[in-house]
Amino acid sequence: TCIDEKTARDLGLESAGAIKAEGVAGSITVSYVRVDSLGLGSLTLLSQKLVALPLADLPGISALGVRGILGYDFFSRFVVRLDYTASQISIYAPGAFTPPPGVPPLPISLEGNVPSTTALVNGALEGAFRIDTGSSSSRDLHAPFVARHRLLEAAERVARRPYAGVGGMRLSAITRLESFALGPHIIYGPIVGLSESTEGVFAS
Repeated sequence: TCIDEKTARDLGLESAGAIKAEGVAGSITVSYVRVDSLGLGSLTLLSQKLVALPLADLPGISALGVRGILGYDFFSRFVVRLDYTASQISIYAPGAFTPPPGVPPLPISLEGNVPSTTALVNGALEGAFRIDTGSSSSRDLHAPFVARHRLLEAAERVARRPYAGVGGMRLSAITRLESFALGPHIIYGPIVGLSESTEGVFAS
């Protein structure tokens, strides 16, 4: 879980150590800070350690006035339901949530505490896909996957767009896939980012 660097300074939060943060455009060294409590609606977590990130410097995030990002240390304790249509997040104690009938669960694995699941690109190319609810795009393919399957060369039309994150700003190629399948769900003709990064998360 992260807090904006300037907000941490304004609150007088002292550094409790440093860590390397890797993002889509590279990596930076940031500080840990401790807070007595972190409240979300009627829920309060005590004695939390947060990462202080320069969120105000990230295009898109800064315009929204975001002061923090909830992370694995928060989400791993609860069942969290994101209702994008109603713009609402609901938090349940483990064991208190009943999934909707007929909705198949997708198995996930954790890599560095980031959840990922298996998906299928163009009906044949299988890969592990990180689940990033904070991304400004709907799906991005990492550079080694793009190069291995020569997806840029095979694309009929390619445009370029800037994307920003920890480590700075980069340009990304965007195109359409034939299809993208997640469990039993298939999306035809979705827009996708094709990374050519040589550093940062998208180069992994």
